[in-house]
Amino acid sequence: MLSFAKLSILSLSLTVLLQLILVVLQNSKRGPKKLLQEIVIVLVGMKGPWDAFRIASGGNSWDKESKMDTMMEIIQVLIRGMALVILGSVKISNLIIFLIADMGLYLTVKILRGDFIYWLPFESYAISLVFSFLSRMLIKTITDFTSIVQFRHPNELGGLYFSLNTVITIAVLFISLGLAEDSKTFPPNKIQLLWRIGTVLTVTLTTFFFIFIANIQKRYIHTFWSIMTGKELAFKQFTEAESDSIKARCVFHINKMLYQKFKGDIQTWVDANWTRWEDEKPEWFTELLDFGAIPEEMKPGLARAGTVGSPSPPPRRRSVVASLFHPNNLTPKIHPNQTANPPSADGDVDGDTERLELDTEADIEKFKSGIMSMQSIHFS
Repeated sequence: MLSFAKLSILSLSLTVLLQLILVVLQNSKRGPKKLLQEIVIVLVGMKGPWDAFRIASGGNSWDKESKMDTMMEIIQVLIRGMALVILGSVKISNLIIFLIADMGLYLTVKILRGDFIYWLPFESYAISLVFSFLSRMLIKTITDFTSIVQFRHPNELGGLYFSLNTVITIAVLFISLGLAEDSKTFPPNKIQLLWRIGTVLTVTLTTFFFIFIANIQKRYIHTFWSIMTGKELAFKQFTEAESDSIKARCVFHINKMLYQKFKGDIQTWVDANWTRWEDEKPEWFTELLDFGAIPEEMKPGLARAGTVGSPSPPPRRRSVVASLFHPNNLTPKIHPNQTANPPSADGDVDGDTERLELDTEADIEKFKSGIMSMQSIHFS
């Protein structure tokens, strides 16, 4: 049986490894000096305190939501790590059973709700299945140890399961403490200390959560118990989009399995507008053809290639996933106060994410800088 010390070291090593991966990804383009500084902070075990210092000192122009978000992430790491270490200390099989059951429950819910396929587009159904399996497990694991609120998005965990996941983490902490007390794994004085620490962490996390909820826009509160799936989101965005370019991005930049139920509506829209698109050649349409993002079966039988009635030449195929990283298609991280759908005539907006139109090279460079800044806010 692994000792408490060995499990603590294992948990700590896993946490440090995940932090290093995120730090490298986040700071890879900020220069070697900044990257080395962030790596050293992680290796000496000061990442949490350093983040807390940044928040307390106001060194970054973070809003209240971002501060509460970061504090919740830190506390979630402590609660999850503490629960797993105690559970494994009581009996290693308990830890293994919980990890399998926890992940199994999540994947089962996704499958039963028809929400298992991940949103990234792949032409092969087999590849989509494998990638979805790996992606779902990865996102679930990251959420377990960070509680990043952006993963409540319907394409990820979903609002209700995100909240349920936090409740499960807290429940497992107290269940593991009860098992440790019954099995006398730790001395009585240590058990009492662990109970106090667990209680303080839980109360603190709950307090920060309600402060966070109180500071975000009221129309986003429902996203924490939303049961919307990725398929439902795709349909909502497609039907509510006010322009062809946005409609196209809602369906042709995601996995085609997500829009099978309303594929007929998409086909009707494509058939009704294809000739006009070929005449006007809008930029978004040219890009979709260039990257082969429009499925062949959805193209009209007689598409023009310079003259009416002549079959269109085979498109130049490129990686569909590569199209996601075209400068015009980049999407920033989801912030609690950002929205997904385009503004309506009265300027109102609705949704969970916001897409940006980039018209010039200067805009593109400015947007890239903004992406790095946003990543710093959410992952520093």
